[in-house]
Amino acid sequence: MRDARFGSDLLLSLRFNGSGPDCILRRRVKELGLRRRTRGHRAGLHCVRSRRSYVLTSSALGSVPVITGNRPLPARVVGPDADPASMPTSSAASSRIPDVVDRRATDCLIRPDLQRHACHPTRQLMCATLNIHSIANKVDVVSQCWRDHGLDVLGLTETWHEDADDVALRRLRSTGLQMLERARPVRPGARTDDVFYQNHGGVAMVASSAVRLSKISAPFEPMTFEHLIARVTVAGSSFIFVVIYRPGSAAVTAAFFDEFRLLLEFLSSFAMPYVITGDVNIRFDRPEDPTTLRATELMDMFGAVQSVRSTTQDRGGILDVVITRVDDKPSVVDVIRIPGNASDHRLVTWPFVATPAETPVYKTQHRRSWRQFDLERFRSDLAASCLCDGTLGPPSLGDASTAALRFDEVIAALLDAHAPMAEITCRVRPSSDRWYDSECRSAKRHARRLERRYKKTRSTAAREHWVEALGSMHRLVRSKRGRYWRSKIDTRRDPASLWRTINEGLGRRGDGASHPATGLSAEAFADFFDQKVSDVRSATDGAPAPEVRDILSADRLFSFAPVTSDIVCRMVNEAVNKFSMKDPMPTWLLKSCVDLLAPYITSLFNSSLSSGAFPTCYKDAYVTPRLKKPTLPP
Repeated sequence: MRDARFGSDLLLSLRFNGSGPDCILRRRVKELGLRRRTRGHRAGLHCVRSRRSYVLTSSALGSVPVITGNRPLPARVVGPDADPASMPTSSAASSRIPDVVDRRATDCLIRPDLQRHACHPTRQLMCATLNIHSIANKVDVVSQCWRDHGLDVLGLTETWHEDADDVALRRLRSTGLQMLERARPVRPGARTDDVFYQNHGGVAMVASSAVRLSKISAPFEPMTFEHLIARVTVAGSSFIFVVIYRPGSAAVTAAFFDEFRLLLEFLSSFAMPYVITGDVNIRFDRPEDPTTLRATELMDMFGAVQSVRSTTQDRGGILDVVITRVDDKPSVVDVIRIPGNASDHRLVTWPFVATPAETPVYKTQHRRSWRQFDLERFRSDLAASCLCDGTLGPPSLGDASTAALRFDEVIAALLDAHAPMAEITCRVRPSSDRWYDSECRSAKRHARRLERRYKKTRSTAAREHWVEALGSMHRLVRSKRGRYWRSKIDTRRDPASLWRTINEGLGRRGDGASHPATGLSAEAFADFFDQKVSDVRSATDGAPAPEVRDILSADRLFSFAPVTSDIVCRMVNEAVNKFSMKDPMPTWLLKSCVDLLAPYITSLFNSSLSSGAFPTCYKDAYVTPRLKKPTLPP
């Protein structure tokens, strides 16, 4: 068998055999140079990401739409005389030859356009908290609880670890879990080199690889309890997860409630949901206890609630808590005894539904490209046009509509030459915040320009300039936001308007949940008002005619005062930079060219005032109805 020789035809025929070749065959393939080596992409992951998915959809008449996998189908030309019925269909035959695709069948296959953000699946996370009472020898217990209950985020208290390189934490990381930890600071003079030294306290956070953990630093450092704050992001939504531990050996003092109030104030500044969990060593099973009353009153001030109702400690008492906003209260909280009685505390679990972000809406519209626009060239061409060279003369009486139409046509022709229309598909975003002004936009454009320069050059200097510009932009935005909301709060006098301002700043707009859309179309909206006007007319059809009294002849208005170019320039320069797509040119461009266009616009105004005729092309407008109270039923 070692002296056997295989030809190339035989080896190629065995290439698609279902069974794998033996070692002798593989060695012979290598000797003949028939082994095919695959190369990776030179661009690496970027090239793979930029490659579009190859999805085929059948659209032939009378055929069933079929969507194949993401990989291209292997194609082999089938002769025109081939009988499809003669093709093997059994599993044994399909394992001997490769799949074939008739090119005539692929003629009716098209590649659909894949849209981003096609769907956002709703994900339910299983959260939990546990006072582990030393994690050193309980890694297996934590892993078993993780598997048995399908946990996604777990808060641990009393971990008794010393630093991030603790052996128990590294063992959890080796299983593919994420870890955030905060060890209790070592006391001065502690004998850390002693083999029996034990660092008590400590908190940690464990999360699966499917979520993203981001550590958050609080603006204060509590002294009465340990804490760890992180942002958990999954399925396009985020919430704040806080693990706290207050030692039971210390009495509950006023300093604890002051620091706990600061923590609630900090968490209330986030628009996203938050949850505070851990061991606080306060007997919430005793509602008449003074410390429990004080904690409950403090949570009521911030609209928070504690949801654990079962005993969480073997000796009795509700010591482990799950604190959320009232609107984010979990539907169920389970208290489970851990296997082997590894701790005197019990595992507290609750579900969190990660509400997906709203599906982005994209719209296609036509806009002018202002990136390469040259203002000086535009002014030069405008000065040479019929609007500014004086060849047309003043519009005649009753010719205001023609003059206005000629103005729009000339301006549109010049803009088509200097800033042509382009079809742009962009994402529909909410309007910018009121404090986000032109200075913030200019700082953002500067930072993005430096970012593109750094990505192009990859130099250290370019990166430093980009980071510096990014930091200055963030500082500017924070200062603008702070001044805006501070001024709004200072000007509010009554409590109702003050709370409306606070809810608006925290993103909690509206007095209730908005009603779902009922499919009301624009045509139905217009028909409603048409019918309303018809009803008013029919109701007043038999009413007597209104009495109209003639005014005195001395009070009659026979003519308007003529408009001058100075008045036109002043009114244009004082106008706000807002414009509609019905306008022939943007307001900022009109301000830049008003010295050239003022004579023609003045003549247009005077012609309209003298004839008493308003230009017909200026009688159209875009009307967008706005709801006064979105929370009311439609």
